[in-house]
Amino acid sequence: MDIRDIFPDAILADAPRFRAGYASFFDPASGRYIHIPEKSLTDRERKLLSAFLTPADAAEKNRLNSTPEQERWHRYLLGGGPLPDGEERRIRFLHFFIQQPIKQQEFIDALQSFLQEGMVVVWLDENNGIIVERESAEPVAEEEWQSFIEAIQSDFYYDVYFYRGRFFPADEGLKDRFRREQAYFHTALKKIQSERLFNFERAFPVFLLLSDEETARNFLAEEWQELFAGDYELLSMIKLFIENNSNISSTAKMLYLHRNSLQYRIDKFIERTSVDIKTFHGSMSVYFICLFGEIVRKGDGFPLGG
Repeated sequence: MDIRDIFPDAILADAPRFRAGYASFFDPASGRYIHIPEKSLTDRERKLLSAFLTPADAAEKNRLNSTPEQERWHRYLLGGGPLPDGEERRIRFLHFFIQQPIKQQEFIDALQSFLQEGMVVVWLDENNGIIVERESAEPVAEEEWQSFIEAIQSDFYYDVYFYRGRFFPADEGLKDRFRREQAYFHTALKKIQSERLFNFERAFPVFLLLSDEETARNFLAEEWQELFAGDYELLSMIKLFIENNSNISSTAKMLYLHRNSLQYRIDKFIERTSVDIKTFHGSMSVYFICLFGEIVRKGDGFPLGG
């Protein structure tokens, strides 16, 4: 018997579609998803269906994140779970979005030949996910991710978008950093779909331009603490370096520092923050944060939207 004999407006599909106003279930016997308008279901019918079918959100979670490590990261990032134990190295999130409905296993199989040991793929929903990368001596370079994206699009005709995050300490602030990167990625993605690989340097200015005053101020404040932690001496040095077009010699002369000493400090800043201020996009993004830091130091308020 077809379930549509009982619920004529039910929708059968091969993939989950979490629509507002629909109750969704997974049928293990057929391997298909059943979506029924909420208005067509009584509480008794919903309970009866749940006894024989699996609610789609639970089925999807189990199907997409099947290993204990995937489930731990999923619970930590989207639920109330703790940070997975034993994380001593810094963590980078590689966020991805796949525009079309896909067979996730095909994508995972393609990833396996590319991922380094210790990387974990965590699905956030059927089209969004992250790759957890632990810091190593030879992290995957941006050019390698670009090559992977091109190969995926060529082999499977998927429109795949990535955001290559920064390395962060595996501490209590990691979830907030994940939240910020998700915001940068999906805001920039709405306006710059010609890009396939985003990072902080490219996405942050777009995010600021498209955000309201309160949101921009809050995120600038968080990045100010992340990059400078209230260190105004470091702020002055980085700001001057950027204003001198990233010229080490002229900046060192103005700061009365040896050139090698300044070069060391700049390199350590880039290594700690994962933001390359020697590039145009990196220097522009950090310069916005420097300006915010100066406003904080002067106590002049935050003149956005005025």
